[in-house]
Amino acid sequence: MLAYLARRVAQTIPTLLLVALAVFALLRLIPGDPAQLMLGDGADAESLARLRDQMGLTGSLPAQFMHWLSAVLRGDFGHSLSDGQPVLPVILERFQVSATIVVAAVAIAVCAAVPAGLVAAWKQNKALDVGIVMTATLLLSIPSFWLGMLLLLWFGLHLNWLPVVGYVALRDDFSQGILYVILPIATLAMVETGVFTRMARASAIEVLRLEYVAHARAKGVPEAGVLRRHVLPNAFAP
Repeated sequence: MLAYLARRVAQTIPTLLLVALAVFALLRLIPGDPAQLMLGDGADAESLARLRDQMGLTGSLPAQFMHWLSAVLRGDFGHSLSDGQPVLPVILERFQVSATIVVAAVAIAVCAAVPAGLVAAWKQNKALDVGIVMTATLLLSIPSFWLGMLLLLWFGLHLNWLPVVGYVALRDDFSQGILYVILPIATLAMVETGVFTRMARASAIEVLRLEYVAHARAKGVPEAGVLRRHVLPNAFAP
């Protein structure tokens, strides 16, 4: 499992570099001067030149990209063009909120989707399998923003059970913080449950066709034991 994760992480590096190159190129195609934008139209030439040098905008395009990339690798993400704050602390502050929602939603989705996918694979082409697949397809087909708005309208505005705007950090007030993240976590978890259920079913069907599963059944291992001990560990990696 660790080797699999290491390979997957290594495969993201070329993708990240390509994305960085694409974003860098698109930003350079936008008309205008970032230094002029920050200092305003009344800035003198000396101030503009000093700021361009600080921002690494004076060299060639490859040199500018390498200057930015080396700064990122050092943990220096620069400063915001709007308020001048360091970018990295701002990202980390927002990331805490996103990570709380995503980790909780994915954990809930996995706990619901993996058993559902295993059962669907076990009962392949039967009524239970068709019902699970239809439910999963419906969940992954619903746009998350539309589902979120429906939940906001029903549980927030109609029933008035949960807040619809704002955020309270869990470390500041855990009980209030939970109320503010229930709806986004539920929205994301429902959509991801559909995706993970389809993945778990497809992976489990492949494993159920392997010889060691047939051998375990021939030895008299109960179906629950076959699914738990032989199918789940080998189908869970994807």
